[in-house]
Amino acid sequence: MMRAITILMACIILFGGAAYAKELQLNPITPDLGAQIKESIDMVSKVESRVKPMVKKMEETYESYNACTKSNDMGCVAIKKQLGQRYKDVLDAVGEVIPKLKGTVNATAEELGRSIDKKTKGKDLRELYEDISKKGKAPMARGPLSKKLSNLLNAMGGSSNYSIMEMSLQTQVDLISASQILEFLEGKVSQLSAMVDLGNDIPVLSEEMTTVMKGVGELFGYDMDFIPEVDAVEGQDGSWDSL
Repeated sequence: MMRAITILMACIILFGGAAYAKELQLNPITPDLGAQIKESIDMVSKVESRVKPMVKKMEETYESYNACTKSNDMGCVAIKKQLGQRYKDVLDAVGEVIPKLKGTVNATAEELGRSIDKKTKGKDLRELYEDISKKGKAPMARGPLSKKLSNLLNAMGGSSNYSIMEMSLQTQVDLISASQILEFLEGKVSQLSAMVDLGNDIPVLSEEMTTVMKGVGELFGYDMDFIPEVDAVEGQDGSWDSL
């Protein structure tokens, strides 16, 4: 009888923690993949760190341009040229990193997809989401040792309903979304840069240009109201009909 009870207790303890052991084995985010994801995040952070002082200089140059009442004397013209260059510097800083960032994100998404497929033996997304919806519970404490370990588990937040596979799937979706956004961002930066390159030596502060200036300014906590020039608004709406 005692042997049967011992075997039963062993089964309860072993299989109670089986969900957690299985979950760890199914983790598709390998150390290499984790490093690649971190690299992508770090690249974006570095761009932000690089662009922020550029935006500050652009704001200061715009303030100087406003201070000279936008007249056509040589000093104001020089400031206006400098403002155009500051604007171009911001576009270049963002544009330079996009190809490498896009390559890293796409490669990581593909590798994570293969890892998920391998760990789940080719299950489709519907099956995966059904699996992760079956939440497991932590084993009960049945003695002094398990009680101490249970207290440690509770101190770390207790048994979580957020599985490693769920985190992996959400990371995969995030990478795919990031890749799609990068495609749009690359096209937009290329368009804006081309408009600057094809423009006059003395830039015209168009509505689109000042909108970008204000947008990146707000992104980094600056509250400068960049105002388009009247000449830029009238007859220059960016369409072929205005040419």
